Amino acid sequence: MIAKNIILCVDDEITILHALKAELKSIFTSNFSIEVAQSGSEAIELIEELLADQHQIPLIISDYLMPQMRGDELLKHIHGKSPESIKIMLTGHATVDGVAYAITHARLYRYISKPWQQEDFKLTVTEAIGRYFQDQDIKNKNSALEALTIQQAQLIETLKQNELRLQQLNEQLNCALQNEIRLRKLTVEQEEHNQKLSVLSHTDSLTGIANRRLFDVFLQKEWERAMLSKQPLALGMVDIDWFKKYNDYYGHQAGDDCLQYVAQFLQTDIRRENDLVARYGGEEFAFIFPTTSAESALQKARAICQGLENLAIEHEFSPYKKVTASIGVTAFIPTPDMTLKSMVELADNALYKAKEHGRNQARLSQYNPTNKLF
Repeated sequence: MIAKNIILCVDDEITILHALKAELKSIFTSNFSIEVAQSGSEAIELIEELLADQHQIPLIISDYLMPQMRGDELLKHIHGKSPESIKIMLTGHATVDGVAYAITHARLYRYISKPWQQEDFKLTVTEAIGRYFQDQDIKNKNSALEALTIQQAQLIETLKQNELRLQQLNEQLNCALQNEIRLRKLTVEQEEHNQKLSVLSHTDSLTGIANRRLFDVFLQKEWERAMLSKQPLALGMVDIDWFKKYNDYYGHQAGDDCLQYVAQFLQTDIRRENDLVARYGGEEFAFIFPTTSAESALQKARAICQGLENLAIEHEFSPYKKVTASIGVTAFIPTPDMTLKSMVELADNALYKAKEHGRNQARLSQYNPTNKLF
């Protein structure tokens, strides 16, 4: 039997499954086989059969609210059987706790709200598939590196055996002194290592700026601070335009360099002392500006668009012939009847508007107590 790449969709509504299957086939053509299940138990049984037949399962899309077993519980169960699969939760009713549970126990990649937007859905699943095969490539390279490391260790061991007699003589002469030096050095290294771990846990490894974890913590803290101080809080989502085409044409190394240039620009030219700029995921960045009005946030976002364009990073497949960005911003004074999720959704909606109107621009979505958006 020839192994296949499988995308599994799980939803208790057959019409949703048909829609998912049709949309996924239009995105991935014949490169993937689309399988569906209408319950958690059916999905688990299908997963076990596919894995037993040596099929790869790059992507699993599951609904949240289903009879007998919720989506976050199903994804946790599946994660134990297929931890390398990318998991996306599709929902119109997911709670923050439900999403957090899936992130913690199933390494959830992202959740998509029902009804989904076609472009966002396409972008999310293509990025997820790309992430899966990138991880597989890294895994294979790590395996090769481990084999080389073993060979190197064997050579080193042979060398150590040849030098053992001389080392023993030297150790007898220097044992006391070396032990003291080693102890001091290890103490210093341990302190430095602990400091680095603290920084790395909140730093994006590629760009060197804040990561998604720090973004979430910072946004929650500033939300509470703004509510107490009755000062506006601004949030912006920055998405590099046509980045997939850039990555495909110039290569992943050039794509990484581009992300680093953009991150450095945002960090040094835009960020104030109390602001935060973070890598939100993929080619998407985010900024949090405390005590900033909607008008000021929009002006800053437009300055970012202009500044990125001025960097003049060549982009053959952009109508502007250079790397640009679309930005969605929102800003308001939080109140107890609002949710942090609504702020992120407002910024996302503004970002989609910027993309729909030609990209390389900033758009603003404001909070309206009656209509929520205007």
